Amino acid sequence: MRLRLSIAVALASALFAACSGSVTGPTVPHVTPQPNPTPPAIPTVPSFNAQTVSSVTAGGTIALPSAAGFSGALSVAQGVIVHPGVSAVTTLSNRPPSGAAVARVRRVRALRPQATSLQVPILYATLKATGSFLLPSGTHLSVTVPTAYILADTVYYLGLTDPSDPQAGFQAAFAGPAAISGDTLSFTTANTWSVPGGVPETLELYALSAFAPQPTPPPPPSSEYTLTGKEVQLYTYTYGYPSPQPPTTVDTSVLQNVTVRPSATSLPGHPNVADVHVNETDSTALQTINAVGDAYVGLAGANLVMYQLSGSVPPEGSAQGTDLLETYDTPQIIDSASSSWTNQPGGKLVETYTDGHSYTRVIANDGSYRETGYAQAPDGSGYTKIALQENADGSGSYGGPFAGYPSVIFAFAQPAGSPAAIDMTLSIDGAPPSPYATIPAWFTDSPPLYSQTNTVASNVTVPSQCGTGKATAVTQSITRIDTVIGYTEKSIRTTYRSSYGATGVTDCIQFTDVLGNYYNWNGDTPYFFYYSPNAEPISAVVTGELLTLAPAPIGSSMHRAIAGGISDTVSAELTAAAQSRFAAKMAAVRRHYVRRLIKYLASGHYLVKGSVR
Repeated sequence: MRLRLSIAVALASALFAACSGSVTGPTVPHVTPQPNPTPPAIPTVPSFNAQTVSSVTAGGTIALPSAAGFSGALSVAQGVIVHPGVSAVTTLSNRPPSGAAVARVRRVRALRPQATSLQVPILYATLKATGSFLLPSGTHLSVTVPTAYILADTVYYLGLTDPSDPQAGFQAAFAGPAAISGDTLSFTTANTWSVPGGVPETLELYALSAFAPQPTPPPPPSSEYTLTGKEVQLYTYTYGYPSPQPPTTVDTSVLQNVTVRPSATSLPGHPNVADVHVNETDSTALQTINAVGDAYVGLAGANLVMYQLSGSVPPEGSAQGTDLLETYDTPQIIDSASSSWTNQPGGKLVETYTDGHSYTRVIANDGSYRETGYAQAPDGSGYTKIALQENADGSGSYGGPFAGYPSVIFAFAQPAGSPAAIDMTLSIDGAPPSPYATIPAWFTDSPPLYSQTNTVASNVTVPSQCGTGKATAVTQSITRIDTVIGYTEKSIRTTYRSSYGATGVTDCIQFTDVLGNYYNWNGDTPYFFYYSPNAEPISAVVTGELLTLAPAPIGSSMHRAIAGGISDTVSAELTAAAQSRFAAKMAAVRRHYVRRLIKYLASGHYLVKGSVR
């Protein structure tokens, strides 16, 4: 109490002396009150919309169209890897994108409190590239605006909305604040920018009071990589009318841009999950296919595991876009300190189309499954329910519309008899099944529907595309049998893991996949249902792919991230990235045959054909 009183008396005496001028001392600095921030008074102009097309090349620029006194450009750094012939359509407007795009913009902005009412939109620039590419942090963008838009006490930012990566939300501080020189706003990106192919990216130029809380850049990815390589697919046929069509080879250039960061998707029971996000462009002589993939991975003891993977292909022309999500009952080990391990396939696969119809497959640990979904009605008026069932003993069924009947079941029995054969029966609207076909058995009774092995071997010679040295090879081998769709599949993935910085060796990943078909649901024979007459494949798809780690632009954050990494970490992330996309790609091949069966049976086209072969 006595101490408090002494302090109070001393403060009072000092204050009195200061006021009377009898004592000199330090002066109290004058503080100018900060005004309450208000939205900048941006001029209002009539709506405008302009579009231009630019080639995308390393060291070049992507132009923004000129409209209403606005223009701009985006620099593409030297060393950025872009497939030949890639172009970008850029649109400039003072109105947000229309339709689904603006709904997506509003939704992702709602996820980010940084998108406040004090941020006043000026301009929307939409970029849609025909192929993916990865721009390093520090990428330069410039926007020229009418001088009336340059206001005192105002700062300018670029926000980004990426529909291919919705969990990132609205990135309010993607670039900025701008450096202002006359009527030009100059920006540099805070992080790398992985531009997907075929997906419109929206940049929003907005103004913000200098006195308002400023947005913060999103955290940078923990790693980013570019993988390049080749894929070769060989299609062969042993059936055909009047003769089998010749083998067909498709050569594809593959480009994958990978970013790794903490996942914004919550996976209950699995903290510290990383999202390995992949933008891929596959270019052939006739077409370019763009796709996006995400592998959600984490550490479990001495194992790197994958909890789920997703993939999507944007709509193109009249073709619907597709989204694929695969989750696992038990996380899949993709790399380990052990010398060998295995995984079980139990989980769920969901395939969703742009128009909303979907298929859901629930997979057991033995590889058997039940799939439900909706097939388009024969008259195109809507969708009708279907079901596919594969049982552990090799038997299975299709249930759905057929020949005008709303509910028909085709059932395949497990092989029996001598010589072994598969009895196929037909049941209409709940009637007892009747014999329909007898198929030579192409698999054994109660076959292993799924098996997987994973091994690690050291001092392995790498493929010539990866260099001339030795590396550690992590190999995964998977076999599948689908007794309803009618195929066998053998898939092998090998990751060659160098000692990082080893002379002559680059981390790389090699895939092979052989899929043999015993049933034909394509409708390209005189028969409604064509099957192998001799228990040998009637067609096959052989896929080979090899991807190598590409050098990053010198001085970029990508280069620093890799140079500062650990070999095993780099290889494990690359494995997750490549495996997620290759798994989604081969799932799409398998899904193609499922869709052919469903569409063919539901369409009624087979009614003009013979019964079976």
